[in-house]
Amino acid sequence: MKTLIACYSFTGNTSKVAESLKEATGADFTRIEPVKDANYLMKCLSALFKRRTPIKPCATDLKGYDAVIVCSPVWADSVPAAINQYIDELKGCEGKKFGIIVTYGSTGQNRVSGQIMAALEKKKMTFIDSIWVTQDEARAGDYAEKVKQLAAELN
Repeated sequence: MKTLIACYSFTGNTSKVAESLKEATGADFTRIEPVKDANYLMKCLSALFKRRTPIKPCATDLKGYDAVIVCSPVWADSVPAAINQYIDELKGCEGKKFGIIVTYGSTGQNRVSGQIMAALEKKKMTFIDSIWVTQDEARAGDYAEKVKQLAAELN
């Protein structure tokens, strides 16, 4: 299955997990980055109020892919504005599969996964699986089994 991993990471935790999945699957990788980075408080407020923010050019057309894995941290128990924007910009989604990687501090992983899932299902995509990785697991590199589980779903 030809897969695209789309990753937004602020602290590097989400990126570490996403890169590990890339190595395990040979998937393509695209980095989601805001055009203008906001401070921590503004990021949290933007996520809480389900806002969007302009993002730098990245792979948003799923033509030629069978699946996309959206990798997101939790901001204020919500989806970051850059992820909301990325999902809005996705094209060629119908009939494709998707998975989700969420990294989090202490809460919000279920809510963020649900919000991403709902947005992608509206684009007529089919859910594969999701994994949740705490910031402590990400920092310690203790997520290999979770990545292996998701990789198995993609192969």
